[in-house]
Amino acid sequence: MGFYRLENAAYYAPEERRGTIYINGDRISFSPLRGADYVDIPTSSIIIIPGFIDTHIHGIGGFGTEDRDELSILSMSRILARYGVTSFFPTVHTEELGSMLLSISSIALAKGREEGASIEGIHSEGPFISPLKLGAQSPLGPLPPSGEIFNRICSSSSSLLKAMTAAPELEGIERAAKEAERRGVKMLIGHSNATYQECQRGFDLGMRNMTHLFNAMTSMGHREMGCAGFALSNRDCFAELILDGIHVAPQIALVAIRAKGPDRIIGVTDSLRPTGEKKGELYALGVPVIDRDGVWVKREEPAIIEGSMLTMDKAFRNLIEWGVDIPSAVRITSTNASDFYGLDDIGRIEEGKRADIILLSPGYRVREVFIKGERYVV
Repeated sequence: MGFYRLENAAYYAPEERRGTIYINGDRISFSPLRGADYVDIPTSSIIIIPGFIDTHIHGIGGFGTEDRDELSILSMSRILARYGVTSFFPTVHTEELGSMLLSISSIALAKGREEGASIEGIHSEGPFISPLKLGAQSPLGPLPPSGEIFNRICSSSSSLLKAMTAAPELEGIERAAKEAERRGVKMLIGHSNATYQECQRGFDLGMRNMTHLFNAMTSMGHREMGCAGFALSNRDCFAELILDGIHVAPQIALVAIRAKGPDRIIGVTDSLRPTGEKKGELYALGVPVIDRDGVWVKREEPAIIEGSMLTMDKAFRNLIEWGVDIPSAVRITSTNASDFYGLDDIGRIEEGKRADIILLSPGYRVREVFIKGERYVV
């Protein structure tokens, strides 16, 4: 950490502003610290935005949560900084419970040792999901909701569990939701075959977000609105969107943003272990995968999408290309996640907030990143 001055900078807080930003150690300020020796950073032809927050990511650069190794999580942290991600939730997919617990405990071991993006929580994608909406999850993994199993997962996380994807139609979901509320864990509706009414029941139990909206859930019809329709019609419900333009077509992503407002959409990558890799045998979630038109698919079953190869900087550029204004794109890729998960120290460029910011060059390319005041030149 040091002392940096970004004079007369154009920045988005997420609202558009201009002024001089001071980085005093790990904090943002708009006033210089007496006696500090500032390093001046040129700000012409750049814009400054809050660091990206990815709350649903399985892996990147050949490292993933399925490795069950804290060194892989730390490697993810370093690699993510190159893409402007300053905070993330390593996300564990549904598989046999013992394997999930090992993956979760490895993330907990990595917390506090990051040399890049900060681990702000863990997202457990399951195991209380519908066998009818597995997506790429293991068919051996889904379990009936249980307060006892929820508490085992939470304990293995060393209280780092912040999000869990679950299906609200499953019998016993009340017990898991009650434990989640008690422990301050956000439950998301996802991998679900629920009706609109069952989603409403989940919402009433505290399930106030949707995991990768439109994917691995009941779609919207003109008589039964399903999970997707519930998300679009409930203004108070947040929703994740995978912003690669493939999992959800750009036109549909824009429909969701317009229906819910840009303050209720949380952009995520859902990226997998080989994202960013080009050569050799590539594996994700334990199976060989190949690149098919911008998504990872099983090598032996190429009709099945395993997951995304999206990065958050590309997600931001996609939003701009699709016609979303910069303040809304900032909310979707940073501020909304901090609001929903109560990450009060990040997601905005404000006095006293943590110095997690990105400098974008023309074309919205990441040029420099500050994470807790540490400078990373990309």
